[in-house]
Amino acid sequence: MAKTTKTNTKAKTNTKSKAKEADLEVEIAEGIWLSVYDKPDKNDSCKITLNNAFVIFGKIIQSDNGPFISYPNWKDKNGVYHNQAYCFDKEINETIKETLEKYYE
Repeated sequence: MAKTTKTNTKAKTNTKSKAKEADLEVEIAEGIWLSVYDKPDKNDSCKITLNNAFVIFGKIIQSDNGPFISYPNWKDKNGVYHNQAYCFDKEINETIKETLEKYYE
């Protein structure tokens, strides 16, 4: 049987923090939304929302080949990085690429 531990259940509220509005929000395919958040001193961040049920957070990296999304990843014991999320649909990937290129013109 699993052990349970009592935790403090009092919710801490921070009345100062508000969710930042996206600087760009576009539906890239039916039910798939891309939101971009500008961060002046860092890489911009993004959020991909799937049917208002699942969210993937990432960073936007500027490269010589244009901007791209760096998806969440992990590093194995050999130092190799592996994506935890990735889009396999070529059409959606192309739409994301075109959207980011237009945004950063």
